[in-house]
This record gives sequence, structure tokens and C-alpha cells, in this order.
Amino acid sequence: MMIDKALTRFLDEQRERLAPRTFRNYDGVIDLFRDRMNGYGPDILSGEDLECWRTAYDAGCMG
Repeated sequence: MMIDKALTRFLDEQRERLAPRTFRNYDGVIDLFRDRMNGYGPDILSGEDLECWRTAYDAGCMG
């Protein structure tokens, strides 16, 4: 969840300094990154770590 908060904070900071079109590009890239991390990142987890991720994901805390 810390990565998601950091990405959200990054986008909030960029929104203030970038042109709208450029910001949409940033937002799209971060959205794709989040999607890939949630889609493939759990593949390397096992046991307790995978369960922790699954619980957070199912609760809407990720992505």
C-alpha cells in the first residue's frame, strides 16, 4: 500500500506543474504500472505474503 500512496502523491504533485495533456500521459503510465504490478507482482509471492496481498487487493486497497 505504500507504493500506491507514493504513486498517488507523485501524480498529485505532477498535476500542479504539468500541462493537462502531459499529465494524462503520466496518469496513463502510472495506471498501466499499477495494473502490471497487481497482475504480475503477486506471482512471486507465497504463503503469508500472498495472503496479505490478496486480502488488501480484495478490500480495494490496491490498484
